[in-house]
Amino acid sequence: QVSIEIVSLSDMGWGRGHLVHQKMEEKDEESAGDKSVLDNVPADWEIRVPLVLPGEVVKVRVFKNFDTYSEADLIKVLKPSEERIQPKCPIAGRCGGCQFQ
Repeated sequence: QVSIEIVSLSDMGWGRGHLVHQKMEEKDEESAGDKSVLDNVPADWEIRVPLVLPGEVVKVRVFKNFDTYSEADLIKVLKPSEERIQPKCPIAGRCGGCQFQ
């Protein structure tokens, strides 16, 4: 799991982001073991994540790597965007969605 900052959206609506570099003392024990792996990731490496907005900082789990970017699942929104709103439907995130939202 890594933290990334979303900078834009792709044409398919996925967030495009880059790693957030933290000081080692700020990292939790779980992510501290990933330091050697993250040291080899270029600073401009793109990670694409669904269900996020530009300006957000999110925790993700990378599930697929390509030549020029990675795809990841959203774990948690750490710093939400000012544009993020709560859906009116209480089950919006669990059901398949509807045309009314």
